[in-house]
Amino acid sequence: MSAGGANKNEWSFDVVLGGGSFTSKNLSGGESASVFSFTTVAHEPDHEQWPSGDYRMQLDVPSIGLDVTYGVLDLGTAEGHFARVSSDLATEHETKQQQESAFAGTGLKLCTTGGVTWSSGNASDRFEVLVCAQRAANHGNQTMSLRVSADCFGDGPWEEAVMLNSIFFGMNF
Repeated sequence: MSAGGANKNEWSFDVVLGGGSFTSKNLSGGESASVFSFTTVAHEPDHEQWPSGDYRMQLDVPSIGLDVTYGVLDLGTAEGHFARVSSDLATEHETKQQQESAFAGTGLKLCTTGGVTWSSGNASDRFEVLVCAQRAANHGNQTMSLRVSADCFGDGPWEEAVMLNSIFFGMNF
């Protein structure tokens, strides 16, 4: 699978969100937080049994403050993940984390689960990706920006086109 629209199952943020950049909340020294969340629209991916395989999200980070690390994994007290969630977004049925260590710095960052298997659920369950950030230093405030571009995507090993629509929630806890 490749980025930039080559996958028929690709969740393209550029198409859905129309481009632009989003900035996280201020992270004070020693703080961790959920900073960005992406969730498919209701009834997508529309499968009771999600396929086993690699689920991915590529982030395009144009700017980030000093001492900030981030990714689709738990950082400090913040829980980042790929998830199977209920249709009303009230319940996380199952979560997976990226296999890479937390990222630092700007540029394109590919978060991957590696080969995972999901438990069977309801066809109405939705796919969610929650990005967390952490500031290790104990003073000052820093932010990170996420650029919505043709290089920013999420996908999974579904055979048919299922991830074409998304809802973006800019987190500001």
